[in-house]
Amino acid sequence: MLFEGVLLSLVIGLLAGGRMRNIDHIDLRVPGLLIAALLIQAVVLALAPDKAPWLAGAAPVLVVLSYLLLIYAMARNWHLWGFRIALLGAALNFLVVVANGGFMPTSVDAVRIIGRGELADRLESARYGKNAVLTPRTHLAFLADVHPLPWPYPRPCVYSIGDVFITLGMSLFVFQAVGAFGWRPRSRSDQAGSHSPAA
Repeated sequence: MLFEGVLLSLVIGLLAGGRMRNIDHIDLRVPGLLIAALLIQAVVLALAPDKAPWLAGAAPVLVVLSYLLLIYAMARNWHLWGFRIALLGAALNFLVVVANGGFMPTSVDAVRIIGRGELADRLESARYGKNAVLTPRTHLAFLADVHPLPWPYPRPCVYSIGDVFITLGMSLFVFQAVGAFGWRPRSRSDQAGSHSPAA
């Protein structure tokens, strides 16, 4: 969902007058932490317990760590409007993950709706990566992965409310980064000038 949203925003942004060269002027802080957070989650998902049993105990800790890094990095970029929205989404996901032992509860029914029966079976048999089965005992279930996005969406998925805010925020950031719709990227020099004394 995030990948498609960012890619679509980039295409729309370029069609709306944005330029790739404008990205150089964006004051993006601690990008390494953003990348690290996403990589940690990707690794946890790719190396599910059935593929890497040793990961079963470490997965919750790694997922919580990834969200802490993500929230910190987004907070450091508070000056960029897109990150303010994305930060809300990351905080909502972090809240439900922490409330459920380091796993993101996922609706098996929603997974079946998007046509991923094999993944639903794996979820029911054991935790899968950063996901666990949604049950009546799940805390803050309304914040979990419970919303199906089936075909004809290019990459059917199950998403949370937090995912929506993250995708919306990152899409807005892309518009700002490329300068779409006449949006002038706010650079380091702009910020320095705004705090300098008047001549």
